[in-house]
Amino acid sequence: MFRSGFFFAQALSAPAQRTRTPPSLLPIHPCSEEPVIRMRPTPPHLPPVLFLCWLLLPWPLLHGADTRQQIEEPVHQAVLTRQATQQEEDQWRGDREKLTARFEQLQAENEELRRQRTELRQTSTATESRLDGKKQQLSDMIRISEEISPFLDDLLDRLRQAIAMGPPFLVDERQQRLDGLTAMMGDPAVTVAEQYRRLMEALLVEAEYGFTTEVHQETIMVNNEPLLAEIFRLGRLRLFYLSLDHRQCGFYNVATQAWQPLDNSHLRTIRSLVAISSRQQPVEILNVPVGRMVRQ
Repeated sequence: MFRSGFFFAQALSAPAQRTRTPPSLLPIHPCSEEPVIRMRPTPPHLPPVLFLCWLLLPWPLLHGADTRQQIEEPVHQAVLTRQATQQEEDQWRGDREKLTARFEQLQAENEELRRQRTELRQTSTATESRLDGKKQQLSDMIRISEEISPFLDDLLDRLRQAIAMGPPFLVDERQQRLDGLTAMMGDPAVTVAEQYRRLMEALLVEAEYGFTTEVHQETIMVNNEPLLAEIFRLGRLRLFYLSLDHRQCGFYNVATQAWQPLDNSHLRTIRSLVAISSRQQPVEILNVPVGRMVRQ
């Protein structure tokens, strides 16, 4: 109380002077590097009584709201800035991940396309090589066709002559085969390969006749008289006949294109040939009158 009274008395007795209050340090602004110094307002030159009332005013309460606002506003602004920055960073990170995934996908697709291009080049090279081979084969086929066609025609003529000049057995069957070959050789729709195959089959059939025997009954002309006899074919070499009463025998003379009787001394041999071919007796070695081989 004494100090207060003394201060009050001194203030009343002393002349009014402008006094300065020491500066007060405010909180540091988030965006500033130096502290903010706010000067307390200097009281004006007042009478003692008014000066005393001025001193008794609640300055902290008057300036508290302003100070709090000055502190919270920069902090709030900094929080908003940080949130916006974080959102931008998150968005940028998401965009980067999407772009990275897209880039990796494009790289993989590029590698796959390169692999496919390499395979296509290899396939194209192999195809061109095969195409060149096929072209060469086609050229060879054309050349062979041009060369083999005259040969096939000549071979058919020789087969026709061999059948006409040989013993007359299975006449209808062999003539039908010849007619089919003749029609085929004149058909342009049939390839040379098919003509060659059919002609070789006909030659093979004719060749197989030389390794077989057979017996059948047929009416033939002997000395201008019909005779029902058993005809024995000895391969492609010779035809023999034996009358049904087994009293006459003979052979087909290719030179005269007629049936010719044999001497009765060959009757037993011809009987054995017919019996063996008909499987009526065991096989045995016989002396068959086949004539002589003549070079033409």
